[in-house]
Formats: sequence, structure tokens, C-alpha cells
Amino acid sequence: MRRVFLLSAFVFAALTFGLLQTETCTPAGNARLEVLELRVQSFQGPNVIPDFDPDQIFYKALFPESESVGILWVQAQDSTASIEIRHDGQLAPFTFDGLALLDVPSGSSEVAIKVSVDTGGSSPYAWTYRVRIDSVPG
Repeated sequence: MRRVFLLSAFVFAALTFGLLQTETCTPAGNARLEVLELRVQSFQGPNVIPDFDPDQIFYKALFPESESVGILWVQAQDSTASIEIRHDGQLAPFTFDGLALLDVPSGSSEVAIKVSVDTGGSSPYAWTYRVRIDSVPG
């Protein structure tokens, strides 16, 4: 009986320590997007990335070939994250509220959005989203 009690006490203490240790760990920063939209011509235009999921990194957007201006809107889930946007390999400037004006060529192009969070280690945690933009009639 005494051995069972001691074993039970040991198991309880080990499990409790493990649970407490898990609850007090600080998770790494969240390098995912909260918002990813590509709108045609203006911010009020239709969004050609309608089913955004923060855990999905590849998207295909069908952009009307009669239009050439796209408004990209991005927002990170972590407010301390940094965002870099590249359109066909070129750095795309964007505003403090996450809006970038894109010159969308006919044919196809690609937008890469890199979200980085400094985790205090030697390199930041990063997540890169890619949007392939294809021109379609209409």
C-alpha cells in the first residue's frame, strides 16, 4: 500500500510539473497574416482572393485583363511582425496600414509576402505567402 501511494505521489508530481511547465512557456511570435486581400482598381473593388486562410501559403488570383491596378491589403496577426512585399521580385512599397498599389501586367505575375517575427534568437521566424495573379477576360 505504501509503495502504491509513493508511486502515485511521484506520478502526480511529475505530471503537475509538466503541466505547469507547458503553461508558463512563451510561444514563438506569430508570423502569419490576419488579412490578405487583392482588390481590383480600388479598395472598394472586388477581392480576387476571397477564401483567405492564414495557414495556407499559396493562392491563385484571377484578375480582369481589362484592369491594371490592384490594391493589396495585408495585416499580420502579430503587431510586432515586419512585412516585406515583392511583386515579380521587386520590392513593393506599402503604407503603414498594409496597403500596396500594384501595377498588374497582363498575363501572369507573382506577389510574395514575407511576414517575420523576431523571436530573440539568431534569426527571426518567417512565413512567406505567394499569390499568382493570372489575367482573365472580363
